[in-house]
Amino acid sequence: MSYMDPLAAFFVATETQRSPWHAMGCEIFELPRGDGARFIASLMRELREEAPVFPFDSAVDGGRLWPRWRPVDVDMDYHLRHQVLPSPGGDRELMQALGHFYSGLLDRNAPLWECCIFEGLSDGRFAIAYKLHHSLMDGQGGMEVFLNALNTRKADRRARALWSDNSDNSVIPARAATHASGNRGKAARNAVNQLLGLPRQLLQPSRLRELRDLQLFRAPRTPMNHPQESSARRFGYCDLSLPEIKAIARREKVTVNDLLLYGIDTAVRRYLREQSITLKDPLVCGMPVSTRTETSGEGGNQAGLLAVELGHARGTPGTRLQQIHASTERAKNNVRALPNGLVAGYGAVVLGMPLLLSLVPGLAESLPIVNMGISNITPPRGSNYLGKKLYRKGARLLGLYTQPILPPAVLLNVTITSIDHQLCLGIGSTREAIGDPTQLGEYIIEAISLLTETSDQDK
Repeated sequence: MSYMDPLAAFFVATETQRSPWHAMGCEIFELPRGDGARFIASLMRELREEAPVFPFDSAVDGGRLWPRWRPVDVDMDYHLRHQVLPSPGGDRELMQALGHFYSGLLDRNAPLWECCIFEGLSDGRFAIAYKLHHSLMDGQGGMEVFLNALNTRKADRRARALWSDNSDNSVIPARAATHASGNRGKAARNAVNQLLGLPRQLLQPSRLRELRDLQLFRAPRTPMNHPQESSARRFGYCDLSLPEIKAIARREKVTVNDLLLYGIDTAVRRYLREQSITLKDPLVCGMPVSTRTETSGEGGNQAGLLAVELGHARGTPGTRLQQIHASTERAKNNVRALPNGLVAGYGAVVLGMPLLLSLVPGLAESLPIVNMGISNITPPRGSNYLGKKLYRKGARLLGLYTQPILPPAVLLNVTITSIDHQLCLGIGSTREAIGDPTQLGEYIIEAISLLTETSDQDK
């Protein structure tokens, strides 16, 4: 058995029926010409034969002092499933199916993951969706696992599985394997040391001043901060051209991330206005920041969180974009000033405070820390897939959309990934917060287009 890292143990200990701590990812592929239904049957068969490796072969063991991973026999008929989409099999039908797949807790008596292949998608496509508990890995580590199950050569017909050993693949640079061969006793010692040392660091006067500047408790009240009524989820996605986004960011002298935050902020405000909700104060997003190094492994949780104030209600699109740019730089500088152990503690505050506040009815809604989560999962350094097409068993990858956890009272999350000169935005929410995330995706695209038009007019 291996001990869990502190953040993984937090996710396991605090999960509830209404607030599951799992993420979801969806890959959309183009069927190879002439294969059709035979390809799906062959893919299912080959994926079932791929042996799971740690942590995909382990279930949760409570442990006497600290939770651990317990190796188990994996029932592939349970973990790998197949579903045919209803007619007409468009993107909306897929999004509805993904919303159902995204909902509901994972079985604690089995490894904390599931996979479903969706057949019947229009235009000769199919999809593979994964549900992974956040205790298995953080978003950046999960992205690396996703990518290393793909390949850059169409002629490579191996059906690599997310859960199998893909260390011989070269889509991303090789890293030290931490969860398969790491020092398991070291994980437990680090967990105890971090928790015991956190109060001492937090109570230092200099640390209190640093934490004061981290923009906590500035978020306005919104429907995204209401208590969760159930584990039911909604999911949508949209695509943006990466070269076009980079060109706009260069012209506006901001980062790609700033521009995406602007598009999401503007879209959410528009969506809320149509629900007769007008906000006077800036929205605040929680934005993960990776603390990984070159020797970090794919798995585990190695991330902190920023609380970033977005654009003000009034002002031109260009002005609001510059406000967001200044806010992100300020938030990054504040967190960089913290020692690594305190970065993890700050992340636990941003994640855990809504959970604690939700124990008192109405308190989490009254004191929101952030309104939504926004994650931009960047490619690992030295990746060999950038600008290239990706494949699984000869099927070309058209889109890769991920959706992390929805903490209590933070019921909207947008996650951005990039493949083949394309930005893929996955939008997840509860049905009470954002009932139609597909509409939100359309608003994001329109917001960025409007910024371009406004900038051209100003010239």
